[in-house]
Formats: sequence, C-alpha cells, structure tokens
Amino acid sequence: MADTNVFVTDLPADMDEDTVKGIFGAYGTVTYGKMFQSKGKPTASAIVEFASIDEASWVVQNVSGTVPDGLSDPVTVAFKTKKPKGDKGGGFGKGSMGQKGCGGWGKSNGGDSWGR
Repeated sequence: MADTNVFVTDLPADMDEDTVKGIFGAYGTVTYGKMFQSKGKPTASAIVEFASIDEASWVVQNVSGTVPDGLSDPVTVAFKTKKPKGDKGGGFGKGSMGQKGCGGWGKSNGGDSWGR
C-alpha cells in the first residue's frame, strides 16, 4: 500500500539519521528519518518519510536494489507495512502453561498440587 513512509534495509550499521536524510533527500523532500540499529548484524535499517506519496513511490520503484550516492552497497526500499490493529504477535505469553485453568502445572482447576 502506497504511503509517504518507506522502509530501507541494508544500510551501513554506523550510519546516523542525518546521513540517511541527506542521502534520500536527493530523491525528494524528506520530512522524517529514523535509524534502527541491528544488534549483532553488519547492517541497519531506517524509516524515511517523504513529503508526498509520489516521491515515496518513485524511491521504492527506482532506488531499491541500487547503490545510492554516498553508499557502497545496494539498499532495499519498500513501503512500510502497518500491523493490523490488535495484533500483538504470535509468540508465547500468558494464556497457557502455569496460568489458572489452562492446563499448566498443578490441578486442572489451577490450585496447588505440589505433594497433595
């Protein structure tokens, strides 16, 4: 879905927000830029917001897979995707082992069963 926000990956790990704004400012009016450092990885990512959807679309279509001026490796640029409302991920959490009445440890009613 087209938006003014694009997600950029494969950026150098030591890049800062001012540099990413400067590099992508060559392709349109950058209104916001935020870097995300990848822990333990050699690359970083960023969200870059452009002034218009047309500018953002042009960058996604024409810059992704290329080496922008000022960089030495190709970058990947895609539209930022939004998570559906209420989506909290599919990981583990409350609701299974150890919670009352959910088949965890102890009696089926969630009471103490240690040695009883």
